Amino acid sequence: MRTKGKQLRAAWEQQKQQQILRDQYGVSDPNTIVVERKNVVTNTLRLAGRASIMAIRFAASVALAGLALIGLAALIYPDTRLALLGHAVETMNQLNQWLPA
Repeated sequence: MRTKGKQLRAAWEQQKQQQILRDQYGVSDPNTIVVERKNVVTNTLRLAGRASIMAIRFAASVALAGLALIGLAALIYPDTRLALLGHAVETMNQLNQWLPA
């Protein structure tokens, strides 16, 4: 019973959408079905944009995981901690030389 209700609701929504499209394109025949198709170039650009965003997110996730591993190694191993601390002090000294007093 529920699937029949869903089918009826979907058919009703489709009829309403078809009426809107008929009004939009000036089609007066109720037996005509209006189909809108998107441009191939637009779809390709949209797909390429989504793929590039996914690639950027993946690269950011990998970079974040790498930094987390470096931080974890610095917490666990004392030699790594001292090396990272030395680099941090050196970086701060270089920044202080560049910044005006």
